[in-house]
Amino acid sequence: LHRLGGVLLTYAQVHQSLPQPVVTDGGPPRSWRVELLPWIDLQPLRDRFEDAAAWDSAVNNRVAAEHVATYGCPSNPDRGDPTGRFYTAYAALTGPDTAFSDAVLSGFPGSVTDGASMT
Repeated sequence: LHRLGGVLLTYAQVHQSLPQPVVTDGGPPRSWRVELLPWIDLQPLRDRFEDAAAWDSAVNNRVAAEHVATYGCPSNPDRGDPTGRFYTAYAALTGPDTAFSDAVLSGFPGSVTDGASMT
């Protein structure tokens, strides 16, 4: 979780925003976790993700079958589903008063009024 927090802060410093929780740039929706793969030194895995295909398509299931340690909770013994895809332990909560709300997203971390260390 510590590494994921650092990656999100670095991403926000470069892009002046956190990643969108769901990316919908003309294709099927994809998770912010896909967009962060290059930031956790997994560019080759990001390159294998097909943006034009659904997240649960056969081609993208091969990507989901790769274990990304940054996205898993080390204390969770149940790390995958019956199809071989790995679960993520972390989600982007959206809505009022969350880091992924419209009011906070584009100004992070400065838009977090109680400080990023409290987020």
